[in-house]
Amino acid sequence: LVIVNEDIRSTSIKRVNLSPKIRLIAHRGLSALAPENTLPAYELAGKYGYYGAECDLHETKDGQFILLHDDLLNRTTNGMGKPESYTLEQLNGFVVNGGNQVKKYPHLKIPTLEQYLAVCKKWGLVPVIEIKEIESKSVARLLDSLAKWGSLQHVVIISFSKEIVTEIRKLNQEVNIQWLSKLTKEAIHYCAKYQMDIDCHKKHISKEMVDYAHSKGVLVNAWTVDSLDEMH
Repeated sequence: LVIVNEDIRSTSIKRVNLSPKIRLIAHRGLSALAPENTLPAYELAGKYGYYGAECDLHETKDGQFILLHDDLLNRTTNGMGKPESYTLEQLNGFVVNGGNQVKKYPHLKIPTLEQYLAVCKKWGLVPVIEIKEIESKSVARLLDSLAKWGSLQHVVIISFSKEIVTEIRKLNQEVNIQWLSKLTKEAIHYCAKYQMDIDCHKKHISKEMVDYAHSKGVLVNAWTVDSLDEMH
């Protein structure tokens, strides 16, 4: 699995002889052609034939799940502060005004989890959901929301939080989980114990460690790949 970002286009991808075991995930959607974590970016990921589309998840003040990468609204919207400080209705009062090609998409709103999942279903994209900031008590409710969308076997949840990914596995045995961690034997053993895969920065990738992970039944995801040379 390879999370790819801005420089890779579908025209280039078609010329690459990829192994069937390698799958491309659009990082924050196709964020070169539309602002990250917005519905147009996910629509484009579907049109360009990506396997999956990654998003970043926060929880609002009134317990709704929304898509935003940063801890603050400031960089990508005309709002300020933490999204957790606002209700969903209040967040709908802001517009997305930052990101690639943003002028092509006026009046963009911060998407909800449900809107993102609807686009994934429309295009057959695998939802890859990075949990950024939600309450531990909200994990079960998140799983319920995903189950309403479809089979949890077709969803991937990722997080840097060891506690969160472990809690998810204890609550559900079906959903695919990837722990964002360094690719070490210790981390691989932990993932194998809890039937999770591992998601690591490309600089930590080596054939030796990937082979070791595979020998323990652990798949490896690499982030973030920005060129065809890196993909190869």
